[in-house]
Amino acid sequence: MIRYVMKTSNNEDAVFDEAKDQYGEYFTDDQLREFIAQAKGKTLQEA
Repeated sequence: MIRYVMKTSNNEDAVFDEAKDQYGEYFTDDQLREFIAQAKGKTLQEA
């Protein structure tokens, strides 16, 4: 899902908001940010 949203939006806040809406009850904000960084092919520290 994160990769799909990234294809449709370059806005990182929008990607995070969509991930939080979909998965926020299961994962922390930091975990969601890490998933987004991984989808970019980076670690959170590199993103």
